[in-house]
Amino acid sequence: MPPQEAWEKTGEETELEPAIVGRKKEIIDQLIPLHTGAESVGKVSVVSIVGFAGIGKTKLARLICEDEQVKAHFGLQIWIYDVEFLNTTDMSSTYTDGGKGNLVVLDNLKTEILGDEMLSDLDKILMTSNGASAILITTRSKLVANNITVSLSNYRLRHETTRPDTVFTTFKPHVILGLNEEESLSLFWKVRGQSSSIIDMKKEMQRKMVMDCGGVPFLIIFKAIFVNNHCADLAVADLNKEEFLKELKVRYYDKLPSPQKFCFEFCSLFPQDHLIDVERLIHLLTAEGFQSDLENSTEDKFRQYFNDFVGMPIFKDMEEDECGAVRRCRMQPLMHDLARFVSDQIENVTVDPEGEKVTEGVLRASFDFSLDVSRGIPPSLFKKAKKLKAILFWKTQSLLPKDMKTGYSTCGQIFKSFKATLRMLDLHDMGIKTLPNSIGDMNNLRYLDLSLNSIEKLPNSITKLSNLQTLKLSQCYPLEELPKNIDELVNLKHLEIDGCLALTHMPRKLHKLECSLQTLSLFVISDGHHVGGLSELARLNNLRGHLEISHLESLNLSKADNCLNGKNDLQRLTLRWCHEDDYGKKEEEDDQKRLDFLEPPSTLRAIFVVGYKGKTLSNWFSSIACLVKLSLYDCTSCIFLPHLHELPNLRFLELLRLDKLEYIADQSNDSDRHNDKLQAAAVHFPSLEELTISDCPNLKRWWRKDKMEKDLPFFACLSKLNVNYCPELTCMPLFPGLDEELILVGSSVKPLLDSINHGHRKCYPFSKLKSMKIANIEDSRSPAKIWIEYFNSLEKLDIKEWKHLKSLPEGA
Repeated sequence: MPPQEAWEKTGEETELEPAIVGRKKEIIDQLIPLHTGAESVGKVSVVSIVGFAGIGKTKLARLICEDEQVKAHFGLQIWIYDVEFLNTTDMSSTYTDGGKGNLVVLDNLKTEILGDEMLSDLDKILMTSNGASAILITTRSKLVANNITVSLSNYRLRHETTRPDTVFTTFKPHVILGLNEEESLSLFWKVRGQSSSIIDMKKEMQRKMVMDCGGVPFLIIFKAIFVNNHCADLAVADLNKEEFLKELKVRYYDKLPSPQKFCFEFCSLFPQDHLIDVERLIHLLTAEGFQSDLENSTEDKFRQYFNDFVGMPIFKDMEEDECGAVRRCRMQPLMHDLARFVSDQIENVTVDPEGEKVTEGVLRASFDFSLDVSRGIPPSLFKKAKKLKAILFWKTQSLLPKDMKTGYSTCGQIFKSFKATLRMLDLHDMGIKTLPNSIGDMNNLRYLDLSLNSIEKLPNSITKLSNLQTLKLSQCYPLEELPKNIDELVNLKHLEIDGCLALTHMPRKLHKLECSLQTLSLFVISDGHHVGGLSELARLNNLRGHLEISHLESLNLSKADNCLNGKNDLQRLTLRWCHEDDYGKKEEEDDQKRLDFLEPPSTLRAIFVVGYKGKTLSNWFSSIACLVKLSLYDCTSCIFLPHLHELPNLRFLELLRLDKLEYIADQSNDSDRHNDKLQAAAVHFPSLEELTISDCPNLKRWWRKDKMEKDLPFFACLSKLNVNYCPELTCMPLFPGLDEELILVGSSVKPLLDSINHGHRKCYPFSKLKSMKIANIEDSRSPAKIWIEYFNSLEKLDIKEWKHLKSLPEGA
């Protein structure tokens, strides 16, 4: 049985913890809309349960579907375990049941982006119902959970559907984390069949043993069974770790496919509890040169293997981007021990300061200590490691004294000793100011990290590295230019130059990398005639990930091409202006024209606009249907924004330092009062989870025209609201369903009071809110005496300098 299936089976056989079962009512409330009847037709709630294999996602989904309220509301429940077998023929007869909507359960969903055929089938299931439908997803990945509605929305834009006005309300994923310490110990004791007296005597030893399992039920049960079968005494079990790892190897590692085994072993090079940068890991794996017979590119396959590991789980403490993709993480302690156990400890060496572990067979050298003027690379590495493929440093060097001469000589020694073998070289933060010309002799080098150094100029010889795939120069602040013949790096896929503040222009020949380049973190605009302009960017249509275009105030539109057209794999875009303080009306008009010109593909997920001085944003913003995050910073001339509420997948909105912003939504196109009433009943921003508005002193209301309090729409999914120093903002959508955080500083409390008084919900206003901070309030309004009565989930409350608040209610 594959390890994933074994872990899922554990989840089915293990009793759900009360905290997991407690999610049931909240999920049901999200699946079933507030309004029913004709008002609910065309409404689709999307709720996802996310957790690693074996945590109990499917069991929780079954509990929800067996609930009498769910059975009564939905006409049909359609369980789909594998979307690849989703097939519909006569949808109108198969999936219609009276006037009720359908509940579609996508169980154990693994596919990030569904194909058009699958989306068409799913769309028909949802649209042939006559009431509010819902999608319930169980998956191991937040990325998968977040992408399903983006895929559906994008599909409906490209194809005619039976109901083009369908509104998808996507709720924040319900993430089921690993068991806590108490739950882990309880499961361990239950499997061992221990009495309370034994538990008390051995508690500390068992606690350490169980916490190494990272809250994963599969590992806890496996360890408990091992202890029962092999050693009645826990002290013996602790000494018998090698035997335990041997059994875990047979149960887990030996059943992995060969490519995944290679990835797992490679992770042994990381120090224990190291925060792993996922893209760095994937680039290193690709540079290793592992060949597979799989159809997809090697890099994409490594990314898929990593996602599989996340769901099993191999990793913990995962940091995600706005789309749910894991960007950084740590290995589970027990899994790191297993990786070290199965890895070839001769080929993969964690180098000690004295170099005693280095042998002639070492291929990859990992350094878990920092270099300084008194401690360099051990001489044994240069003498013995004649086949060395990788030199990798993990520790930051920044806090230690640096010797520029030492950095230069170390580089020279590395280049001379390993010029024929080295594929991966990490020299980040070494205090390097100048690189030796001999770097051009490193014929097999594929990965080079020079970030966080003081390099002003790269040697021309670096362009001889024809096999180089990744070049990292991030935060090399003094770097003034890139090599003129950069096109000679014919295999370059990833060029990371974010934070190179002294960079003034891009090389003319950059566009010649159009077939290979996939990552370009920064493109600097220059108005000079002798350097590359936006035309260099226009042909780089394989770019993906994040791109920043800076110094847009220098963009000459008469000489510019549409540089973003065709970049459909790009995920995140930063548009940055760097105006002087004395900008005027002409600069405002020019910025508006430049922004109109920079229309990105509709598949973009995140946009960051910095320093823009136009009076409003371009209309194309409201057509980016897949947009998940929008951040506006220091756009000090903006008066209002385009129709952002039309973005069905927008989950994060940041409005920071918009000095002249007066309102957010322009209602000038509304046809009559009837439309206003329809909009009042609607959910506003159906997927918005986090809203931050800061330093907008002239922002008075959300809409150009005032709304009556009883007509205010509400945010259906908002979890976090942060309003700082917006003293005039008195009218906005209601937010009674906040469940994470509310911050009001130097702002009006009227929106809060409106949400308390008029927030019609299935539960009491703010009954799920965990954290609230209110400070520096000059507003003369004061809440009713029982205003905080229903805030019964608060874990943190911080109120200070609320001028007209006399006291908290009795018993609060």
